Amino acid sequence: MFDGVAEFSEDEQYDVADFWFKDNQQKTQLRRRIWDDEPPPEGMVLIRTIDTNPYAEELSEEIESPETPPTKRFWHWYVMPFESEDTTHASVEPIALAEHTDEVVKRAEDIVSKLSLPENLKQAIILAAHLHDLGKRRELWQRSIGNPNPSEPYAKPGKDANEHRWRANWRSKYRHEFGSMLDVINSNNPHLRNFAQLDDEMKDLVLHLIAAHHGYARPYFPHDTTADPNYSQNECDKVALESIRRYARLQRRYGRWGLAYLESLLRAADWAASAEGSRTAPAETDAKTMEASS
Repeated sequence: MFDGVAEFSEDEQYDVADFWFKDNQQKTQLRRRIWDDEPPPEGMVLIRTIDTNPYAEELSEEIESPETPPTKRFWHWYVMPFESEDTTHASVEPIALAEHTDEVVKRAEDIVSKLSLPENLKQAIILAAHLHDLGKRRELWQRSIGNPNPSEPYAKPGKDANEHRWRANWRSKYRHEFGSMLDVINSNNPHLRNFAQLDDEMKDLVLHLIAAHHGYARPYFPHDTTADPNYSQNECDKVALESIRRYARLQRRYGRWGLAYLESLLRAADWAASAEGSRTAPAETDAKTMEASS
């Protein structure tokens, strides 16, 4: 696709669905993206619908005719229910939030050390890694992954002593990335002084990397995800609106591909840490996460 070779038809150009399986026999799909004319996958729940042609009604008379059948339009993203939003095959054991954050930071440091980026960009990416999952500390989010003791925050669910997988005991549209942004800019969190010392440009970048590390904030969070149990709706609305403006500013500053590239560095670090899973005893709290940014 990137070299411009026409190997795919128009209907296939959006078909980049990722299929994850729990074993080599490929018996269990964790995620799937399908078009309107395909049956919904059994046992999976709809996460998001993407309109690939939002102006279809306005342009229908111009672009469609009896000789030209309409192209596929709506693309639906399904996942297995009761899984964490970013659980991977590797997390058989529950992974403590502090442990996961430390691993993401190490991966981010390793990635940027091999790149010819300005030092301020490298440090922004590393700081975003430190802060990207602060929103997972919410009791609401911990219950959404089935954590039996929400006061001890985990980043990934796992299995209990009886080999029973954690099951969600609370469902909501809350996005931990949005909550992380709110925590980072909260003036009552003076320990986040590394962020406070950045110039406005780097603050913009850190906040956007945090907001976008699961694909949202490009350019916005859906309205039903812009709420946080720790903040008023008025505060949430302001942050949601500013995230759109921030995305526009950064697009102008780095270009669409430049910004996507910077986003991909934190995503790669997060993915690599998640795929590796846990090899050490879980930490009792995520205090290290907070101390690392002070």
